[in-house]
Amino acid sequence: MHYNQLQLTDRKLFDSYLLPRDPRLAAYAFEAIFMWRPLYEIFWVMIRENLCVFFKDAVGFFFCLRWGRAIKNMPWRSRLR
Repeated sequence: MHYNQLQLTDRKLFDSYLLPRDPRLAAYAFEAIFMWRPLYEIFWVMIRENLCVFFKDAVGFFFCLRWGRAIKNMPWRSRLR
């Protein structure tokens, strides 16, 4: 699985997943995710039509956000148990 490091040029892709949901929470805006870059390395990957966002810091690599279809039977789920 290839993880893409979050770049400003990814905004269009993120907005295509975030904006249609009308989340009403600032945390679910591209800008709110992007602003954490000084503290975390932020990666994203498409898994079965889901946009999945992961954060990495000195402690480790963790799954944070997901938009798209249901996450049932996602390939990484068994590794989280």
